[in-house]
Amino acid sequence: MKWFRRILLLVVLVPIVVVISLHFASEVIIHRITQQAQDSALFDVQTLLVNDIEWAYREYNSDQDETIVFVHGFMGSSFDFHAFNLDLAERLPLRIIAVDLPGFGLSEKSSEYRFTSENHALELRAFLEALNIDQYHLVGHSMGGNVVKRHTALFESSVLSLILIAAAGLDEGPSRSVPPVWFYDLIFTNYFAQRFGVNTATVEPLTRAQFHPYIILNAQIPGSIIQQFSIDQDDSGTRSLIGQIETRTLILYGEQDAWTPPSLGQQMHALMPNSQLVLLSETGHLPYLENPRDTLSEIVIFLNHD
Repeated sequence: MKWFRRILLLVVLVPIVVVISLHFASEVIIHRITQQAQDSALFDVQTLLVNDIEWAYREYNSDQDETIVFVHGFMGSSFDFHAFNLDLAERLPLRIIAVDLPGFGLSEKSSEYRFTSENHALELRAFLEALNIDQYHLVGHSMGGNVVKRHTALFESSVLSLILIAAAGLDEGPSRSVPPVWFYDLIFTNYFAQRFGVNTATVEPLTRAQFHPYIILNAQIPGSIIQQFSIDQDDSGTRSLIGQIETRTLILYGEQDAWTPPSLGQQMHALMPNSQLVLLSETGHLPYLENPRDTLSEIVIFLNHD
């Protein structure tokens, strides 16, 4: 029986040792790449205090009158669109603002904040009012797509046009069970777990230059904040909501998107009376990174015909 107990002990201990080793290796890698990025554009943001929450945001073409606002997806940030928005700033005379929603990126991560899409939509309005921006084009990716849909439904007279990129949120409803905090700390801030997970979203694996900013910023999010976001999900009711939106809308999805499949875009297109749907070939869930040329082209054409 001794040999059996030894085998059983190994079966239990080996996975624990592997997990602990990967955790510490992840900590070392993230610390190193974070130090290397300190003087880069990744941390070059402006901040604004709105309703006692500090927002981080990036601005391009600040001297222009007409504004377009970008809202990132879950575990994303304003930096997701940085290279894309540098190109957009050269193509169109628009003031471009990309936000870090509270809890994400370099914005404040307060346990007092409500992480529902509806509250994000309301607080985004307060943020834009604080910048004295009354009318704007609105872009949302993934979770951010759900935020901007709700925002448009609430403040449609202010939204000049709406662009949904791989938008989530179509009556999915709240999560019924939520993992413990340690799970979020272990998985959502782990270099190796996130490297694998994010690459399931794209047709081709992200380069290190694309992935490193993502993990650097997300490693700073407490597991308790990510857990609270899961608890606060509020996708229900979106279907009836977007059917009332009359704002001119561009719906963009990657044909190979496994996270928010193109069928979602087709359903939204059918529900939204003033929308057009474009499917991008050889593209997954991150069109602005995977296929920036075609994504930019479609957005420029859409905005030029506004």
